[in-house]
Amino acid sequence: VNTIDRRTIAHVPQYDLIRPDLTIWQTFRRFSDIKLTKQDKAHKKTKIMEILKHLSLYEHKHKLIRQLSGGQRKRVSIGVELLTNPKYCVLDEPNSGLDILTDRMLMDVLSSLVKNNTQTILMVTHSLTNLDKFDEVLFLAKGKVCFYGSVENMYLFFGTKDINQIYNLVEYRADEFVNKYYNY
Repeated sequence: VNTIDRRTIAHVPQYDLIRPDLTIWQTFRRFSDIKLTKQDKAHKKTKIMEILKHLSLYEHKHKLIRQLSGGQRKRVSIGVELLTNPKYCVLDEPNSGLDILTDRMLMDVLSSLVKNNTQTILMVTHSLTNLDKFDEVLFLAKGKVCFYGSVENMYLFFGTKDINQIYNLVEYRADEFVNKYYNY
């Protein structure tokens, strides 16, 4: 039986756990001291700069966390988890409370992380405005799987490309879609 080493999994909760009175740079330095205990200062600094640049945070590195937008704070939370190069990154509603433009930018960043690294990102979300960024979708209804697969196949399965209509279908016919999925 294969087991997953917990150090290969990062988790970013819906609510940020970063201190608002620190700068982005201070936040990354503290987390690098905790997460990269066997690395020297030069390696930690290089890793931090690489992540800050990739997440478009480098130019803001001296700003206090409390001065950041919601999207920037979320990218800081994600970034500190990326310090250890986790194989899996679980994000709990990372786009919750973000405006449409910031949501899209965050999805672009996450998409590029997946394409440029060997990471798998699992994301819980209720916002489906950027489905084109996802490789696969797991759609739950009343705690049961009613669809799993590509976005294209999801549209075929539900017979519509209208996300609101899919939600309505699942809301009123959840058991039907759960049964359909398992017999699909």
